[in-house]
Amino acid sequence: MRLALVTRIRRLDEDGWWVLRDVRLRALLDAPKAFASSHRREAAFTRDEWIARLRSGVWLVAEPANGTGAPPEGVVGALERGDEWFVIAMWVASERRGGGLAAELIESVVEAARKRGMSMVALQVNEHNVRARRLYERLGFVATGEYETLPRAEPYTRERMVLPFAEGPP
Repeated sequence: MRLALVTRIRRLDEDGWWVLRDVRLRALLDAPKAFASSHRREAAFTRDEWIARLRSGVWLVAEPANGTGAPPEGVVGALERGDEWFVIAMWVASERRGGGLAAELIESVVEAARKRGMSMVALQVNEHNVRARRLYERLGFVATGEYETLPRAEPYTRERMVLPFAEGPP
C-alpha cells in the first residue's frame, strides 16, 4: 500500500541553485536515458552555471511538506520560447512514482504558464516512455507528429506534444 504523502511544490529562485543542482544530479543518476544531458556533464557545472539555468526558465520542485528537510521528490523545468513554455526536464523519485506527483508538477507548470499569458505548454516524450505519454495525454497534451532523434550511443526518438490554451491568457 502506497502512503499518500503531503507535498508542496515551489518555484526555485537563485538562492535555490544548490537545490536544483542536487535534485537534477539525482535525476540524472536515477534515469540517465531520460535526459539529453548526463550526470558527468552537469556535475561539473559551477554555481554561476546553475544560477544561469534558473534565470533561463522556471524550475519547480516537489518537496515533502512535513518540514523534515528531506530532499526534493521531483523537479520540472520549462523555458519560455516565444508564447509557449517548453518543458525541458521532468523527473519524479522512484519511490513517489505512480502516486500523482508527476501530474501535480506538470499541472503547476501549466498554471504558471497560463498566469504568464503563454498560449501553450509543449514538451517532448521519449518514444519508449509509454507511462509518461499516457500521463501527458490524460492532462490534455496532444501529439504533433514532430520527432527528434537524439544522437547518443543508443539513439532514441522523442515526439513533441502540446497543450494549447484555447481560451487564451487569464
